[in-house]
Amino acid sequence: MENIHKLVSLTFDENPRVRLAAAAKLADVDDPAAIFALMELSYDKDPEVKKFAHIVLDKKKSNEREVMDLAEIFAPPTQAADLTESMEQKKAKILSPITQLFEKKLGKHRADQVKSKMMPTIEKVYMKSTQHKDTENGKKAIQEFLTSYLDAISDLDSIASDQHRVEDIHAFHTEEVEESTHSITDIELQERKELKEEETFETLPNTVFKKAYDTMLASNGNEALMRRELKRTLRELEHEAKLAYHLAKHRFKETNVTHISKIKNGMRNVNTELLTVSEVANREYKKGREKKLLTRVLVKDENGNEGVIYLFDNRGTWLKEGMYIKIVKGYVKTFSGETAITISTKGNIYIIL
Repeated sequence: MENIHKLVSLTFDENPRVRLAAAAKLADVDDPAAIFALMELSYDKDPEVKKFAHIVLDKKKSNEREVMDLAEIFAPPTQAADLTESMEQKKAKILSPITQLFEKKLGKHRADQVKSKMMPTIEKVYMKSTQHKDTENGKKAIQEFLTSYLDAISDLDSIASDQHRVEDIHAFHTEEVEESTHSITDIELQERKELKEEETFETLPNTVFKKAYDTMLASNGNEALMRRELKRTLRELEHEAKLAYHLAKHRFKETNVTHISKIKNGMRNVNTELLTVSEVANREYKKGREKKLLTRVLVKDENGNEGVIYLFDNRGTWLKEGMYIKIVKGYVKTFSGETAITISTKGNIYIIL
């Protein structure tokens, strides 16, 4: 899922060449997020990007009926609206292609989970698009759909990828270790949600002022037109800001710990200074047909302050008393009343010679 997040972030890059390259890659991605992103690019201000997105979508429409149905929902109307349609019929019309698309790409069970998480957004966006069905609102609707879908699928990916941690919980058969493993699961659920992506936008004075000045020149100073453009620009900026903050949630943050005894529960991406291993205790547990080790490590920093490290899945089997180590991208969690550093899939522990 990280790759699709990265590609989607590139579709909002200020450089049209970058957006075009992202669209080309999205064309080969078999995921609803790719379809939503391409639909958003079909409204792009750059003619070449817009044309390419339309070409890709037209190709997908010819092969996948649900893509065509979904695209028609957000497109400006080509004929008078059916006034006899009830609200429930209108809801069914939008849910049908979404359900078909999700079930085809994700499977029925996963599709139901994603649709359930997205339901508030689906209803909100559809109400807006039916009340004001034009190009501008179509683009905003797609942006909100895309953001909501990425949030929903990230949560589900996190839960699925960490299912093996739940198996570890049953293997320990002790309350203390069960609590520790539960904590590791929570840690990795948070970790999966963080993406190291950088979203760059041109500075506000340059882009907004240039747009306003160009509008002033084109309209020969028409005040009424300028007021309408100002309102439209403010709405666009609000939506872009929401998307920017959504992506910013996934930016990489790190904490350099210089005092091992001052760590606090909830710290993420922790990097330590040099630590000395003063005590190692291993506990064996069965995971499937394999035997694994949970390792509790007591360490000291260069000032003699003590701290604790928990390592799962045999990651601490090589540790010995007297070794010098460092933790990179660790997490801090409280295990059975004891606050300790641990590492999950992205973290590492290094021996220092």
